[in-house]
Amino acid sequence: MPNAIRDAKRAVKHIEVDIRNRRTENTMKDKLRQLSGSHDAPDLRMIFTSPKEYAKHVREPVTSEESTLDIESTVIPALKKALYCIAGDDKTKIMDEVVTTKLPVVMERMLACFTNTPLTKHQELRAKIVKLFATCRSREQAMMKERFEVAFENHILRLFPLHRPVWQRSVSRRVDQWSRYHVANFRAFCRKRGYWKRPGKNSISWNASIQAVIVNELAPGFEQLSTLSRAVYDRHHTSMDDVHDALQSLSTAEEIPNGAEFSRSLKTFSRKAHRNVDRELRASQDEIECIRHMALHDDQYTLSFVGQAMEDAYERAAKIESKDYAAEGKAKARKAHEARVDRVKDKAISLQGENLFHEVPVMMDEAWAESLALRLKGSD
Repeated sequence: MPNAIRDAKRAVKHIEVDIRNRRTENTMKDKLRQLSGSHDAPDLRMIFTSPKEYAKHVREPVTSEESTLDIESTVIPALKKALYCIAGDDKTKIMDEVVTTKLPVVMERMLACFTNTPLTKHQELRAKIVKLFATCRSREQAMMKERFEVAFENHILRLFPLHRPVWQRSVSRRVDQWSRYHVANFRAFCRKRGYWKRPGKNSISWNASIQAVIVNELAPGFEQLSTLSRAVYDRHHTSMDDVHDALQSLSTAEEIPNGAEFSRSLKTFSRKAHRNVDRELRASQDEIECIRHMALHDDQYTLSFVGQAMEDAYERAAKIESKDYAAEGKAKARKAHEARVDRVKDKAISLQGENLFHEVPVMMDEAWAESLALRLKGSD
């Protein structure tokens, strides 16, 4: 029974200490965030110890006073280990690198000196360089493909099903406004693929009006893609530096008869590689800007994605004639006008078949896939 009571008291004490420590830790973390002015400030690493309770375990001679915490719960042993690791981890890593990386290389070179002919050494060196480039290229291409595909899906494509109902209602109201145009004017818009300009007035674009519905949601997504592109090509720069360092280590190897000349060639290669990465980054940004422009900006001479999706509906609406309706006088023109309005509205908001908000993301996805293929080819 006394042991049970003692264990129960220890358990209660453990809970009290854990609660107190957690409160203190959260308070300190909040203070750091307040001082840094950022909600993303890194968490402080905190260790709570109990020297008083630890002393009861190690004091000589042992007193009759019994500790309410076991020796591990005082955290003093863990603190000792953490302090030892500060100095010991770096030394251990260095020793591990020497044993697992540098020493085997030295042994391989020694063995090669005694067993390989100059031709064999040359072939082995060439194989190492080719393998290094192949590994780097395949790794970077896989990373680029995955990150760009996921980013385009998350930041652009998924917005269409998410916002489609709201977008369709907004476009429907705009088509209703256009339907109040004079019959001849409405048909003129259709004949000119959604564009029309009255004498002395500015040009009006239905496609631009539709794009205005989606721009607020899509524009931030393209900013995210530009940011990602810069991050990806920054990583390419780092990879080029890694390749340079790996090749530089070969310049001191015995397999290279003229290490100084090799180093000079390597510097030239490194500069060209970084220039190529910068050129590919600019090309990537241009591709993103081109797709963004096609998605969010209107150009009568180079049809936007919205203009391409609506083009067929405009053409079909423009071909509708009053004579096709069994009515008299103005009723014929009114019925033909209503049919043209329905044709345009169906393309924009129809719940059946492929409407505007189904076709545009498909076009964007195809353009992005083509752009990504060019970027991957450029990284070869």
